[in-house]
Amino acid sequence: MNGQPRKESQRDPVEEIDKIHETVRDRATQLEALTQRFTELSRKHGELDARTASLSGTVRSVGARTDSLESRLDEVRSDLDRVTGDVAGLLEQYARDQAVLTARFELSRVTEEWRETFGGRRRIRDLARRLVRRVTPESVRQGSIDTADIDRSVREHLLQDPGFWLAHAMIAVSARLAGNDEFERVAARQAQELAPGRTPLFLALVAAKSGDHARAGDRMDEYLREADPDRLGGDFLAVLDATAAMELGERARTHVRAALERWAADAAGLHAASGAGGGRWRARLEGLPTPPGDAYAPFDRACAQWSELRRGLQLADVTQATLAHLRKEFPPRAAEPEATGHRTPYAEAAVDRLIDHMDPDEAAMHAAMGRWNHYIAHDADEEAARREHDRLLDADADVMDVATLLDHAVFRPSLIALGDDARRLVLGTVLDDIRTTAEELAQRSSRLRPRTVTVAIEGWSAELPAALAVPVDARGLADELTAELRTRAETEAGAVRPRQPRRIGGVTGGAAALVLALFLLDGALVWLGMVLGSAAVVWGLLDIARVPAERRRALAAGTARSARAQQELGLVLDRRIRFFADWDSRLALRAALRDWSPDSR
Repeated sequence: MNGQPRKESQRDPVEEIDKIHETVRDRATQLEALTQRFTELSRKHGELDARTASLSGTVRSVGARTDSLESRLDEVRSDLDRVTGDVAGLLEQYARDQAVLTARFELSRVTEEWRETFGGRRRIRDLARRLVRRVTPESVRQGSIDTADIDRSVREHLLQDPGFWLAHAMIAVSARLAGNDEFERVAARQAQELAPGRTPLFLALVAAKSGDHARAGDRMDEYLREADPDRLGGDFLAVLDATAAMELGERARTHVRAALERWAADAAGLHAASGAGGGRWRARLEGLPTPPGDAYAPFDRACAQWSELRRGLQLADVTQATLAHLRKEFPPRAAEPEATGHRTPYAEAAVDRLIDHMDPDEAAMHAAMGRWNHYIAHDADEEAARREHDRLLDADADVMDVATLLDHAVFRPSLIALGDDARRLVLGTVLDDIRTTAEELAQRSSRLRPRTVTVAIEGWSAELPAALAVPVDARGLADELTAELRTRAETEAGAVRPRQPRRIGGVTGGAAALVLALFLLDGALVWLGMVLGSAAVVWGLLDIARVPAERRRALAAGTARSARAQQELGLVLDRRIRFFADWDSRLALRAALRDWSPDSR
């Protein structure tokens, strides 16, 4: 039994080695299989990496293509927007072109209608200018003006346009030159029925050119009776220049002056009826003086009635400012200068303006043509065309009422197209009213002047006479002011009193603190008590020195205040004299204003 196991354990070593070799070979085989498998996996992993890299490249390529596509898409959108804008612009321009084309057709239609209706009037106007140019005293006296051709042309025009006043007026002039008085009256009456205002003016101007000033004056009287003083235009201004230059004769000048005086009186009546008060020229004259500013300081600050005094001086200054304005705008006439060149007579310019003046229906059609022209010029921009048209209409709208004409001619010459002679003629019709208004304001200024004025300096006040003839005791006022301020300073110094509670309380309280500190306190508290007690004693004793120091300061301040007050009093008295002297000198100019004349040389 025992031998058998031992026998089993004794195996053959060769067999054991073979088994080990076999095991090693199995492991080697397995290892080789694993190696092959690993190699295969590595190869597949490499292929996978290659495919991954290829896929990444493809993705990047797709991304790049996507970005390129988005960029091209943005470009397409931009192109589309641009094309859309271009199309919109083209459509808008097309609409404008269509509107302009329609406007051109409409302008052509209106122009053609104007030519058919009023085209012949241009030739009549040219004939009228030629006729008027040829009319002179010599040609009328010699009878050298042949009007046959003009009569024939005008009569032919009247067959188509019987409502044109200038044609009838030309026939009247032609009849006058031919000596046919009856035919002249008939033609003049027909022209006046069509143009009640322009016909007598045209005939007056032609009569003046022919040297017949008596007839020109009569025609001017007819024109002025028909004129509307609330609507005086450029025609009247031109006539006013011609009349003032004596180109229409003394009779016409007399009629114009009388009309201006009548219209001015009516305007003054309307002003009074409106309840404005103060006269028609009051506001204008009160606006002429310039404010005095600080010219009278410190009198203006010291005077209690300064607002009333300033108003009175302003009213007195109206006389001086009015006289200065009139002397500046209407200086003395110098000797007549030698003619340095040819000047178109005012009457001739007035005739040209009158000839070119359109009738309402003609002017309306001409305005329509102007609107279409502006519409086309601004490429169918209706708003811009309207602004341009309105601007030109405003430039031509020189109509004004007689009150505005009088005001501009005298006080605002830059706003009216009038010559110096015409402005002097206008001034002559209103100068008495201006003088009267200035005199009324001067009298009101005198009523506002008080007998005395009250001045106050540093609480001291005194009454001073407003009349410079009354003497003022400057030294007595200065002494009174000094005494007043000295008394006030002494009163202020005397009001400084000792503070007994401070003295008694500080000294007794401090002494008590010292005693208590020495007998009741220990250590550091002793020193604290002694310091506090000493401080209280010193605080109480300092009041003894405070009283004389504050009294000295009060007296010194009073002395300085008195010095300033004396200086201010001197200035106040000096400016008072200047103020009332200026007031007197301005009121003294009333006689100069009454005697001043625009025709002085």
